[in-house]
Amino acid sequence: MPRIALTTVMLLLLLALANAAQAQQYVFRSVDVPGAAWTLMGGNNNAGSITGCYQVEGFSSNYVGVLLSNAAFKPVKYPKSVSSCLYGASNNGELAGAYSDSSSKVHGFTLKGTTFVTIDYSGAVDTYVNDVNNAGVAAGDYFDGSANHGFTWQGGTFTHIDFPGASDTFVQSINNSNQVVGTYALGGTNHGFQLSGTTYTTIDYPGAVFTAAYGINNNGQIVGFYYGTDTIDHAFTDFSGVFSTVDYPGSSASALTGINDAGQVVGQWFGSGTKAGYDEHGYLASPIPGTPDPLGNKLRRAETSPHR
Repeated sequence: MPRIALTTVMLLLLLALANAAQAQQYVFRSVDVPGAAWTLMGGNNNAGSITGCYQVEGFSSNYVGVLLSNAAFKPVKYPKSVSSCLYGASNNGELAGAYSDSSSKVHGFTLKGTTFVTIDYSGAVDTYVNDVNNAGVAAGDYFDGSANHGFTWQGGTFTHIDFPGASDTFVQSINNSNQVVGTYALGGTNHGFQLSGTTYTTIDYPGAVFTAAYGINNNGQIVGFYYGTDTIDHAFTDFSGVFSTVDYPGSSASALTGINDAGQVVGQWFGSGTKAGYDEHGYLASPIPGTPDPLGNKLRRAETSPHR
């Protein structure tokens, strides 16, 4: 089994505070599958497991799903698939992802223990399962040939999700209260959203050109990325309406894709160079100094700047 390659960035950043809010402290760690051309991080759970996928030779090879657990990478591939990727993990260890077959059709799936379950929305061209909670409720989206729509799924039953008036809806994450977050397209731009019960709430990073919400934990804390007026993608957290930028230090662009109940966040960062055509890496940012780290190291301080 391949072992983890780590680059630890130990920083103490003291940035300006907005609205007298206290800055959240983080330590940042880059995460790369050894030998991969690029690494994508999907989500993370309370056990410290991180889901994702990677390519060995940039765009010339297929995706391989990966689970990072106990400081080691474990490749995960849907049987007989061409490509696979893991996007989410429940706190009881069930995994969510998608795979493509020999005809390039994309199918969603869950994996519990050694049991794969294929999830295809009826009539869909492609289906993606992006997350699953402890009750086995999966969340994702599908493409019907003209637009994208969100859904939840449990025991073979789908519940359709479309943000009111949106041309496209993508559902990215679900917590144990069945709250979901995602992104919708409306009026020529993208907005994040949260659905709690029957109530939709738009999530827009202040001043951003567009916003995408990618993860929610059981505390209702949300992560994602926004495209700024500086024409750069930035990672963010949204804690009860207080927004913070959590970019990987020195990156040319960053995005967060998952958050667990301890507030540890995972995502992507991009370099300025090329790495087999794509300089993309995963990262973990952990907020509490001294807390056990899934990468096997003690944490040290760094800070980000919050905004409303």
